[in-house]
Amino acid sequence: MAEIFKFDVFIAYASTDAHYAKRLHALLSAIGYSVFLDSEALIGGDPWPDKIRQALQGSMLTLILISDRIDSAYFQQEEILEAIELARERRSRVVPVYLARKHGRSLVRHPLKQLHGIFWEEDSSLLSLALKIEAALKASRRYKEWQHEIVSETIVIVTGCHHIPEIYDRPSAYELKASVDYIGRSLGRSFLYSVVMGDIWFLTHSNIQDHPNVISIGSAGINSLSEIIVGQGDVNRKEKRWRIVRSGNRWALFGDLAEDTYDAVSSFKDRDLPGFLGELWSKP
Repeated sequence: MAEIFKFDVFIAYASTDAHYAKRLHALLSAIGYSVFLDSEALIGGDPWPDKIRQALQGSMLTLILISDRIDSAYFQQEEILEAIELARERRSRVVPVYLARKHGRSLVRHPLKQLHGIFWEEDSSLLSLALKIEAALKASRRYKEWQHEIVSETIVIVTGCHHIPEIYDRPSAYELKASVDYIGRSLGRSFLYSVVMGDIWFLTHSNIQDHPNVISIGSAGINSLSEIIVGQGDVNRKEKRWRIVRSGNRWALFGDLAEDTYDAVSSFKDRDLPGFLGELWSKP
């Protein structure tokens, strides 16, 4: 069975380059990728080294931001060594991102010099940068194997990615994924229980647009898949600020604001999900 990755991208950076890392995180998240950035993912009390190591091991692609501060970034050096070791084992892909062409590869010592990198200058187009990163993801053999693991019983969780504010739906999606996976394990099933992706990828870049078992998070005006489900389905349950719509085994969960959408997901997770999966996965 192919390895299943929790994150598409891990961003390693020096603390003085945090503004670049945050821009990159927002860009990739907005177009539908799951991205690990420590400042966004970790919360107070988390065991920092363990969480970083787990995220690295669970990421398909590691982007290493390279600038003239890299030699003084101790923790980034540790992340680089871990990422390169994973790449040697063919478990992930490593791409250096150079933040200044005038310094370029002269800043980097072996073994990153052996890897083709991406140059990101101040006047570079963010779209051009995103396309280069997407090309690296598509080149990964793991990316293709990941899609092949999706079976008809898999729950595909889709978030909107038309606007950067919708990245706040990603935490809700991964909380929902954790609940789906827990139920799958408790039932003793042995397929890929769930996966999270953006609506643009689901509708235009994948071969699973007609997948039967889908949970779409985000309003119809922002998540294109929710718009389709709302147009075809009926309101299953609603409160003043959020709604749950169902069309067959496809669900749309959304609210007026991000926190309202979170409430819709929480309600669905507690009241609807166990029965839905119990019925779906108990079938022979």
